[in-house]
Amino acid sequence: MPPPNFVRRSPISKKGSDSRYAVIIDAGSSGSRLFVYEWPDPIQYRAEQSKNKKSLQSLPPLHLDPQWKKKTSPGISSYAKKLDKVWTDHLQELIKHAQSIIPAEEHFSTPIYFLATAGMRLLPDKDQASLLNEVCLSLKENTNFYLPECESHISVIDGETEGLYGWLALNYLLGPTRSYSENAHSFGFMDMGGASAQIAFSPNKTETERHLDDLYDVHLRSLDGEDHEWKVFVSTWLGFGANEARKRLSEYLVLNIDSLPNHQHDAALNTISDPCAPAGHSFNYYDGSNTNVTFIGTGDFEHCLNQLVPLLNKGLPCKDEPCLFNGIHVPAIDFNSDKLVGVSEYWYTANDVFDMGGKYDFAKFSSKAKEFCSLSWEEVLANSEQGVYKDMKKEYLSTACFKAAWVVNILHEGFGVPVSDNGKVLLELDKRATSIDFENQLDTRNIHDFIDPFQSAVSIDGVELTWTLGKAMLYASSQIPSARPGMIDVGYMPAGVPNPQYIIGGEGIPFSTPIRHAPVISGIHILFVFLILLFWLAFAYFKSFLGRGHSSRRFLGFSSLFHNKLRYLTHPIWSVYSRFSGNGKSYIDDFGREDADRLLEEGLNEADFSLKSYPGSPSGSRTSYAPRRMKSSGNLGKSTSMLDLNSVPSRVSSRLNMRPEPIRPISSFDLRDEGLK
Repeated sequence: MPPPNFVRRSPISKKGSDSRYAVIIDAGSSGSRLFVYEWPDPIQYRAEQSKNKKSLQSLPPLHLDPQWKKKTSPGISSYAKKLDKVWTDHLQELIKHAQSIIPAEEHFSTPIYFLATAGMRLLPDKDQASLLNEVCLSLKENTNFYLPECESHISVIDGETEGLYGWLALNYLLGPTRSYSENAHSFGFMDMGGASAQIAFSPNKTETERHLDDLYDVHLRSLDGEDHEWKVFVSTWLGFGANEARKRLSEYLVLNIDSLPNHQHDAALNTISDPCAPAGHSFNYYDGSNTNVTFIGTGDFEHCLNQLVPLLNKGLPCKDEPCLFNGIHVPAIDFNSDKLVGVSEYWYTANDVFDMGGKYDFAKFSSKAKEFCSLSWEEVLANSEQGVYKDMKKEYLSTACFKAAWVVNILHEGFGVPVSDNGKVLLELDKRATSIDFENQLDTRNIHDFIDPFQSAVSIDGVELTWTLGKAMLYASSQIPSARPGMIDVGYMPAGVPNPQYIIGGEGIPFSTPIRHAPVISGIHILFVFLILLFWLAFAYFKSFLGRGHSSRRFLGFSSLFHNKLRYLTHPIWSVYSRFSGNGKSYIDDFGREDADRLLEEGLNEADFSLKSYPGSPSGSRTSYAPRRMKSSGNLGKSTSMLDLNSVPSRVSSRLNMRPEPIRPISSFDLRDEGLK
């Protein structure tokens, strides 16, 4: 049964338009990036591909031109105390870029999303609400893009939502979710930003059965209108991004300053030796109180590895077995089938300094990292002047050693990625070879190359791998008409949260009045009205023979009743007449022709024309908006899932407790095992 409180709704594209668009802004901690995605109209494209079974079992092809991206800095969170600058200094340039790409006549039908990530998550709730409110009002006042409501279009998404979108994007580019196949193997997605780290993967059949209540239930729709279901595990670690981990290391060393060995702490000079920074590099640490310490780099990669292990908090109790680190539950990863692809810091850390993005090899990567860390800061700066490090800024070079060690720790001590044997990973899935050519560039590879346990990526086939693509893909899939009535909407059911609610991939609005389909005028309607009019004229002619007395008044009363019945019986034509003659009451005057057309196309009652607060109405005055943080559970109304929510376990998983706990020493690295000493 279709959900009783939702009506599927889509922006109305211009008739005859071959393309659909979506504008998605990734509001990160360091800046906001705008992406414009394009895909063919799903109905037209399905008709064109009607004889191609493979295409019909696929999603529409999404297009992202490299020139359709734009970034502005700093991050939106930096405007928490200067809201008046949000539009002029942050959004305006991005929006103008999107407006220059999308045809003006398509702006009203192009949805826009402003989704903030880790940087905003660290702000107090009050500051988040103020910023989101300002973004919402600015976009409504200054753009014509489709913004039916701000609660889901302008929001802070949690790390798990970001990870799920990344998983969708990765598997769209590599094929499993783009072209449906019953035996398709998906790829795991790993992301590490400045503040948090995420993982999303579809466990093997055994683990899926064991941890069903821990998995997101994802539904996509192919061009033929059929539903395709995926079970995905998603988890996030706030505070385990590269920048936050660097801060935590400094805090840890200062907190344990009295227990540090003498060679690492000089009490007289109030300095601490930092093995994770190039030799000779120094910086001051001030915690806002009376603690003021100078860190001096020593460039010892192995020592750095060992000092970072406690930051993983592997000693924390595991409330829900199995756990990986920080006490967070994760189903067992089968590295024979679950191949992981890392983005963001996984790629930049490996590629920018060491030129090793793509295929990952522990021994080679560690060797290059050790070599870089052993350089003095003066040598690093001299190499930078010669262009060795691709014009990287000094502040990035100063943290490159730390980030390399942190990536190694997260991969092997954290997620348990197997260490290769002498730089080669033995393969069981591909009998054609026993190793992969390490030097290949990612953009030249195809799906069959992704068979190592882990590798980093920035793009696939020239398309940037970013979670915004996953969001656009989910939206595009939601615009495909279902094959049968009553099918579940495109979207997902979160896991590991209390009282989960189904999150739809497209648009959905609660309604309290009956839904009437858009009026349709047929030949039968026209013939019926013609006969009624003839009868009415004949009756009027008969009336002319009557006097002005009692019989005339009786006729007028009957005529009025007849007129009302005629209007009811000819409702489809009358509705169209009202639509174009301005009889839409106050709605058209209040909200404009475009929104009136949208409501009529969506089939709401004439009574709805008197509503004064239709979501997304481009009213002339600034109206208040009470935003909320968009949790994975997303309060978008009652569930549209066909699952019985009463039977879904409401387990509050330990992965919800994401903030770092007190650090406890644990095992250590020894590079001698890899022949590096």
